Amino acid sequence: MVLVIGILIQTTTLLNFLKVFETWANFVRAVTQIIKSAKTLLMCLAIFVLMQTFMFYIMLQNLTAPPKELNGDLLPTGFFAIMLNSYRFVLGEFNILEYFCDQENPIVFWFIFVVSTLFQVLIFLNMLIAVMTSTFELEETKATANIYKAKLSCLQEFRF
Repeated sequence: MVLVIGILIQTTTLLNFLKVFETWANFVRAVTQIIKSAKTLLMCLAIFVLMQTFMFYIMLQNLTAPPKELNGDLLPTGFFAIMLNSYRFVLGEFNILEYFCDQENPIVFWFIFVVSTLFQVLIFLNMLIAVMTSTFELEETKATANIYKAKLSCLQEFRF
């Protein structure tokens, strides 16, 4: 574990020093600004994933039939396994559909599915792409100034 943390620290240090190269400086600055501009949107997406996780968890706890197998695997019933499946749902993997379609109240599941698909998959991910695109275009217009800022910050770090 300590080795992994050390490698991450060294990687971030290397990425910081690579800012002296023009292409790399533009890329690092654009990625940094994209993360800053998209953090509120990503937090909202995380809240929706957490809400969906709670809904699926409650639905699984109230099932009368035991969990069946999906493609050879048992349906995950733990909270964190359901959270991982909810995240995978955002990415477009709908393998959980096979299980809930056969249950007593499929209407509740289909309502959750439709709302989750609309908000998470269609709206939030498209908004995230739009934010990333606009931020990247804005950073491309300020590319020359960003290169000089990156070089000056590296020179300032090596100042005696």
